[in-house]
Amino acid sequence: MESKPLFNIDHNIILKSDWDQWEETIKNKMKEELGECSKIFREKHLKTKEKITEIEQNKNDIIKGCSIEKKDPTEFLKVPAYAYNKAYILYEWYKLENKFREHYLKVM
Repeated sequence: MESKPLFNIDHNIILKSDWDQWEETIKNKMKEELGECSKIFREKHLKTKEKITEIEQNKNDIIKGCSIEKKDPTEFLKVPAYAYNKAYILYEWYKLENKFREHYLKVM
């Protein structure tokens, strides 16, 4: 339900200083939001790196244990391989999500 404006709308009536102030406010808000997006992405990136380090350690432990017991590690490596693939795909998703957010904020 749209109401009738109280006055005719004329963009030219607004002072340049007001336009400049509004534009500056919007730019600052976008910088803050882009900064927040970058912070969130860095946190996700760090968590992913930690997870991959954990997976790598697990893989090395499995290989070491299998070599001591003279077993084929192939079967035992399926779980860490799955975890690594999942972490990698999630990281790629985070990158895509971050690019989308940055693009969306810049377009606004």
